[in-house]
Amino acid sequence: MQHLTFIRHPRYAQAFVDYLISLGLSASIQIRDDGANIFIEREEELPAALEELQRFLNEPNHERYRQASWLVAEDNAEQAEQLSGVYRGITFARIMKLSGVVTKTVIAICLGVYILTSQGMDAVARSPFMFFNSFEALLDSGQLWRWITPAFIHFGIFHFMFNMS
Repeated sequence: MQHLTFIRHPRYAQAFVDYLISLGLSASIQIRDDGANIFIEREEELPAALEELQRFLNEPNHERYRQASWLVAEDNAEQAEQLSGVYRGITFARIMKLSGVVTKTVIAICLGVYILTSQGMDAVARSPFMFFNSFEALLDSGQLWRWITPAFIHFGIFHFMFNMS
């Protein structure tokens, strides 16, 4: 068994493996938390698999890879279960762990504004974050932050949660 490649997105990896199998190559997949390893069972098939890999890397969204998943007759129930598990583990804590500093900062600002404005319902607390009535009034006031701050206001918990996810 030869390691062919590692692909970060498990669904793309599964589509590529299905395509290799549809070509008659002996391919298998090992799904991990951070992606998937693809293996070729027979060493003599490695050159053909490498050629197909290069083709896949050039156009991973080509229809032939999606079609191969439908055409492969093999029962992939075990691998389907593994793939579904990849998406089951997505939690807010995991998203925050994978997020960068800018994303975390924007979420913190939005949370602060959300709390300070009583879920966006307190008009007095909300007024420093809103637009002016006209462009001229905005320029005359010198409060240029009002171009950005309306993005931090959220009305209700669902509005806040959908925008933060």
